[in-house]
Amino acid sequence: MTFIQISPAATLQDLIISTQGLVSLHPQFAGWDLSSDLSNQTLTLRHAHDSKALCTAKVSGPKIEIDASPSATGILDSLIGYLIEIDLAIPVIDSAPHVPVEATGAMPKEQTRFVSNLDAVKAAASGFPELLIIHDKALKVAAASDFEDPDFTYQALMALAEMVLRERSVGLNDTRQSYLAKKGFTYIPGSTACTLGKYGKDYTVIHEGQSVVLAGHISKGVKARRLLRIYFAWLPESKKFLIGHVGEHLPTETNPH
Repeated sequence: MTFIQISPAATLQDLIISTQGLVSLHPQFAGWDLSSDLSNQTLTLRHAHDSKALCTAKVSGPKIEIDASPSATGILDSLIGYLIEIDLAIPVIDSAPHVPVEATGAMPKEQTRFVSNLDAVKAAASGFPELLIIHDKALKVAAASDFEDPDFTYQALMALAEMVLRERSVGLNDTRQSYLAKKGFTYIPGSTACTLGKYGKDYTVIHEGQSVVLAGHISKGVKARRLLRIYFAWLPESKKFLIGHVGEHLPTETNPH
């Protein structure tokens, strides 16, 4: 059980409305359903595909009591961080130390959450299965990568998951390039025809028996352990991003390695 203090002017209705917005737009809550019981002053989050994943928040006087099953603990930081961010809660009472996560999913800069690039990719695969498909090739490449900032990897993948969720629900009202730029990520929409013509095999993965070209990518750094490329493609049928490569840059016409 975790306890946080509710802001003096906040009501259960405020909590319900705000949490509904979080569930609708935050990628970590894809697949979660929200219900409420005004008479008992509670709201409940249940995962649509995991009957054991359950999180309940109950307003009890000046406190919000939050109880989560083991399979739902992964959403606690995001839920608590969001309630604090929008001034519905005050972080003064807590059953166990943890680092609140902002609704954007960004970790405080002084924290190091992931020990390796592969660790970050695996976390995104388990955290956003409704929004991202992590190809086996991406895991293989990530395992060989010594990129020095795996927290960046996770944040970039979370930004892609959030973009999928927004495209599905309310629309981006912007280009993907502009949207990711506002999140702090450099997105290259595609590779040149010459590069794809010469190195097309490197940019192609097999997904459900079909060849998928990974032309678009998020780019960071230019050399050594500071370099990362996340190559991905949009799957219109499932409305998900297929992540096919998370590591060093693929060969190009001007830089064949």
